[in-house]
This record gives sequence, structure tokens and C-alpha cells, in this order.
Amino acid sequence: PAPGMEPEHRRAMGETAVLINEFGLVDDVGVVKAPASGLCVQQMLALLKPVRFSPGIKDGRAVKARAQIVFRPAAE
Repeated sequence: PAPGMEPEHRRAMGETAVLINEFGLVDDVGVVKAPASGLCVQQMLALLKPVRFSPGIKDGRAVKARAQIVFRPAAE
């Protein structure tokens, strides 16, 4: 389960588009599909902001990349 997420929202499903910079940090997050269960979109976005990713690689160099991240219901 995601830390800081309310228990009733852990079964929610949503989808985000994330722009990851060449250092693996999140530059921008957008909502592709908002959760139907009432999960606070701001809470979903706040969970992604501090995450560090592997940047995209092109010609052996780190580059900005986009990724889509789906929040799926947590198994209990």
C-alpha cells in the first residue's frame, strides 16, 4: 500500500502521465484517468512527486522521458 494514502482509497484505480527528467526526477504529472472511487487526485499526484525513476536512455545518455503510471487496487 502507498504510504500516506487513506485505506478506503487503496482500492481505487487511476492513471497518470509523468514527465521524468534526465536525473530521474518527476518534472510534471498529469491525470489521464481520474479514479472513480473519489480518490483525491491531489493525493495521487503527491504520491508520485517524490519518487525517483530511472531516466530514459538514448545513445547512451540520460534523457527526459514520459511514462504512464496506473494506480491499481491493492491486494489485501
